[in-house]
Order: sequence, then structure tokens, then C-alpha cells
Amino acid sequence: MAYCMTWELAGSRARNHWGVIRSFVSGENHLDERQRWTLELYEEGPPSAQEERSIRSRIDAYLVQPRDVLYFRTGILNLLPDVLREAAGVHSFMHGLTIPVNGYGKLKSWGVSWSLGRSKVSQVRTLSLAEREEEFNRFLELPYFVESFRRFWQVAPKMRSNRRTRVLICIGAAMSQMIRVEDSVGFELWTHRLATISHYGSQTKQDLCRLMDVMNGVSYDVQELAYRLLVDARVIDQQNLERFIKLYSDELSKLAPELASRMRFGGE
Repeated sequence: MAYCMTWELAGSRARNHWGVIRSFVSGENHLDERQRWTLELYEEGPPSAQEERSIRSRIDAYLVQPRDVLYFRTGILNLLPDVLREAAGVHSFMHGLTIPVNGYGKLKSWGVSWSLGRSKVSQVRTLSLAEREEEFNRFLELPYFVESFRRFWQVAPKMRSNRRTRVLICIGAAMSQMIRVEDSVGFELWTHRLATISHYGSQTKQDLCRLMDVMNGVSYDVQELAYRLLVDARVIDQQNLERFIKLYSDELSKLAPELASRMRFGGE
């Protein structure tokens, strides 16, 4: 919710206000690795209406007692810089997380009325994930994708973001499908060829070799890989991959032109 608030209040300058959030996510807390991975997704763009509803419904599920309202309200506001905090406190995103600020009597009355109203809400509800979270979960379900993400996300020296890690893994998976089986021992040659076209450094070449080595025996859906590269990769990376496929088409498997075609036309 704090990420959503920065997008809502700061727009394209939202990234200037993520310092406290990032420190929290990377610090010592109760978050597991998948939660840390997922939270970074909200740096990729403003949330959709569906994502806002999903986040809010999941917060609502934890509001069992009046003190839970205070916990979430304080927690969200504390993750924001001072310059945004006042506006955030009265924003519509905080609807239902507002508490009286003057007088014990008002606070007590609010607590009683809140609890009575809460008791009427059905506790049986379906909490849907936000769209980008569902998409990321599907990504991680592919063979070796969880292990690969763990291996390359925010690891020095590249310190790749969530999106850059996804792109690296998808390129590795795509390369593993395009290289002929009898050429599997020549991964270094093929990554060198791709790196020359794409201007990759030695670390990226090494990482792609590792990915191709573990993914070579797996059959991936070329349409899905093409879709993910279309959505996540930079245009220049897509163009470089197409150039690579065109240049070495005679030596690559028949899946190579299919990948290029589907990547160009949205996987259709």
C-alpha cells in the first residue's frame, strides 16, 4: 500500500520516495524471500484498480480489532517520507484506516462502534491476488525459474531488479530451446555470440551459461517465453535477440524463428 500511495501522490516521481520502503524490505523483518521479490513488482508502475482493491481487501482481512487499524495506518504512513505523509493520511486509500485524533472518549466510542460494525462482516471471503502478483507466481512455476531467480536477483555485482532478473531468466530459457542438443557443450560459444550482438558484459555471459546448462533438458513453451520477453524486455534487447536469431538461423533449432515471430507479434 505504501508503494501505491507514492504512485498516487507523486506520479512519475514516485521512485524518489522509496528510500524507507526499500530499507524496510531489505532489512531485518518478518518478510520471506518471495514477499521481498513480490514487493519490488510495485516499483514497475502504478497499480491498476484491481490491484488496489486486492491490496486493500488483504489488509481488511487482518483488521480484527481496533488496534489493528492503528497498526496498519501507522505502518503505512511510517514507510512514506515526511513530504507525503500528511496527504497520505487523508487519502482515499486510507479509507477504513482512519481513527479519531482528539479525546479518549471519541477514541473509545469509535472502538466500540468499529467492533460492532466489524462483527457484521462475513469472515468468509475470497482474497484475490493483484494481477502483477498472479503473473509473477505463474512465472515462478516454470521449471528452474524459482532457483534461478534466487540465484540472480539483487546479487552483486549486477544487483538486478525483479524485471531484469525475469528477462535474464527468460533469455536463458529461450537460448536453451534454440541451441541444438548436439551443441549443448558449446554454451560459451553461443553466449559469446549473443553477447557480441547485445553488448553484454562478462558477468551476463557467465550467468546465461549457467542458465542454459540447467535448462537445456527442459521443454519450455516458446509462446510463453516470447510473451514474457515482449512484456518485460527492453525494445533494444528484443531487437538484439531477433538479430541473433536471424544471423544464426541456419545453426539454431526450428524454435528460433517461431520465438522471434511470436515475440514480434505478441505471442499470437
